[in-house]
Amino acid sequence: MEELIAFSHIFTDDCETPYLSDFNLSVSTGELITLFGLSGSGISCVSDLICGEKKIKRGKIRLSGKESPELGKSILNLNGFSYSALGSMLVPALSVAENLFLLSGKRRLIYNRRAAELETARVLPAYGFNFGARQPVSRLTIGEQILLSVVKADIQRSKLMIMNLCGGSLNLREQEKLYDLLFKMKQRGAGILVLENSLDLFSFRADRTILMDHGRDEKRFFSDAFDKQRLQQYIDTQIQPISHKGNQNQEIQLKMHEFEIGRYQPGELVGFHLPETGLIEKSFSGERLLQELTVIKNDEKEKLEHFLIPRFSEQYLHPNLSIGENLVLPYYKDLLGDFGHINYKLADFCEKSFFELIEQPVVRFDELSVFEKRLLSIFRCVMRKPALLYLEEPSIGLDILDEQRLFGMLQKFSMEGSAILFSSNRPELLRKYCAFIHETSKLPFN
Repeated sequence: MEELIAFSHIFTDDCETPYLSDFNLSVSTGELITLFGLSGSGISCVSDLICGEKKIKRGKIRLSGKESPELGKSILNLNGFSYSALGSMLVPALSVAENLFLLSGKRRLIYNRRAAELETARVLPAYGFNFGARQPVSRLTIGEQILLSVVKADIQRSKLMIMNLCGGSLNLREQEKLYDLLFKMKQRGAGILVLENSLDLFSFRADRTILMDHGRDEKRFFSDAFDKQRLQQYIDTQIQPISHKGNQNQEIQLKMHEFEIGRYQPGELVGFHLPETGLIEKSFSGERLLQELTVIKNDEKEKLEHFLIPRFSEQYLHPNLSIGENLVLPYYKDLLGDFGHINYKLADFCEKSFFELIEQPVVRFDELSVFEKRLLSIFRCVMRKPALLYLEEPSIGLDILDEQRLFGMLQKFSMEGSAILFSSNRPELLRKYCAFIHETSKLPFN
């Protein structure tokens, strides 16, 4: 087998904190390898290294057998490799056909737009997709964009496909589809490297699954003797269960018109189960749910604010503002270029409160992790003391440690009096964190 990419005795650091310590990894043709790591294991550093956002201090990197001083998406592309993180290979404003054939790696595969559309219409059904060639990529779901990235890599005949933390953004059917696509690439001789922080199907079907811990490749599991129980025991030692019990001295009642859909106590989380397809039914949406729900606390109807927090809510924060400014301003997508008057004293107070909440020293906005940014987007709503907070799939893309921390925070927010509702297409997650679960198809909408 030909070696495609190799990391040999890699050391990196950031200031005085080591990120990768004697890290070793190689991927050859026809291999599917999963690099599995929880929050703080160093897996994000591997991702940064691959993207060229972090430099090595010591060690060697080889691409197709030749030593390379650094990595980056352009360097990977020149070597016939593909990299995808949540559909990052695609340009959202362009159509499916334009992404597949007019923007294809080192060279265009087709120069004529009409020819590209005809070829896309011919190719997509063979991969099991039925969306149109002219459909903008921005109209596709996150799962469809990830799958389309793999299709694009296969069309380009990429020698190596690197998938970065994509499995947690897919439902079970999409994960199966992704595995099928990657396995077909593997069969034709491509190498597959999957960076994951969730125990999905890749961990159990890979040729090798490597468990990362504190920046090292600690243990290697092979697909023919994969020790699922040992890996699960390791994960269980890292997390603590969350109690479903709430504050029994208060009661929150939720009604839809004249129908009562449940009575809960502050501290109890309420889940709404979405269809397994991952697509929200036309009869159900977060906006519609908030319009038709009434919150009653201790027999008194609430007239306070309701908030909806969308999927990947961290993308609605403004990267050019400070953490405190993000907390006191509305989502930047709702602003018309003018931030207006900012109460900087209030912004500083809110920023300090946020870091006290997450029990970490104050850092800049660009130093926050994805989890911390998502928690920031939730905290900005919670600090306004809403009667009801509805979150669309809040744990999507997070590893199980950050997931556990997130729901622990949501329970804490709920204890302060807000009704916390969230949706998910993962039944096991709902059972783990919710006191009550509702099927969206059975809600009494008008």
